[in-house]
Amino acid sequence: MLRMATGRKKPAKVSNDDQGEISGTIYDSISGLPLAGAPVSIPGFDLVTVTDEDGYYLFDELFTGKYRLTCSRQGYQVPPEQTAEITAPNTAVSIDFSLVVADAANAA
Repeated sequence: MLRMATGRKKPAKVSNDDQGEISGTIYDSISGLPLAGAPVSIPGFDLVTVTDEDGYYLFDELFTGKYRLTCSRQGYQVPPEQTAEITAPNTAVSIDFSLVVADAANAA
């Protein structure tokens, strides 16, 4: 996956014709800024990655099927799990998360 200077993502070629990818960005819900260093996982497949300095993550070389995604970051509430589906070869699915600061949730 290549990234343009504007922060938008340029689709990369999926390496295997039978596979797809899931990517996205993790944001702070109040500031809207991306969160670096947030672990993102696909439970049941032992797949974990960490967001880069732009809050971006990528799981590639995934076969068709449904995948559950979770993420977390210290100081933030764990958001609800998201589901992504690779429906066909070369499918690219985007799933973003917006994290709420743990103290902000308690103050409401």
